[in-house]
Amino acid sequence: MNERDNARAAFLVKLIRGGILFSLLVAFLGRLIVRVIKQKVPHLLDGGALEVMLPVIWLPAVVAIVLSFYTVVRYPGFLPEHRIFTGRFNPVPRFFAGGGCLLLACFFVPFLFSETVQQASLMMQIVALGLTCAFAYGGILICTFDPEKHRVTASLLEQTFGLAIPLILLYIPALILARMSYPSRQPEENENSTELDEPATTDAV
Repeated sequence: MNERDNARAAFLVKLIRGGILFSLLVAFLGRLIVRVIKQKVPHLLDGGALEVMLPVIWLPAVVAIVLSFYTVVRYPGFLPEHRIFTGRFNPVPRFFAGGGCLLLACFFVPFLFSETVQQASLMMQIVALGLTCAFAYGGILICTFDPEKHRVTASLLEQTFGLAIPLILLYIPALILARMSYPSRQPEENENSTELDEPATTDAV
């Protein structure tokens, strides 16, 4: 990517991270405030005030998630300057955390075909399927993830602080498109990096 694309991608990642952090912070503080209001002046919450507040609180996070779909596809493999996942997980935590997630996924697979899930609503079935896929993907990711080799996945995790894992079913089309376009962008990135290196080499000589 050229400098303009890098600047745009960095700006979008800041928006995505800011939206997620804002919603999480407001949700945390809002819960404390609501608890105090219920104890002191409970009548203030009458009239469906909470139902109005919830969409407002989570709207920035929803917009950020939607924006991350575009960023992953438009700028595949982009890694921000301030990164969270900078290397492979340590072997011991990787074994226990990854193995635990895979075990939970194995537990959920027969649960998907149980009578309880079959008789549940469509939304509950989707949630159960999403949890199964999230645990399976999370387990595989923890065991095999290397940010330098898996640039597209690393980009998605960096943008969403890893919160994309529970929503991995929604991100599958975006990841497929990003992986298809990322190899075609590598020669361009290598060419740009070579052009940047050439003046330095000339100066050194």
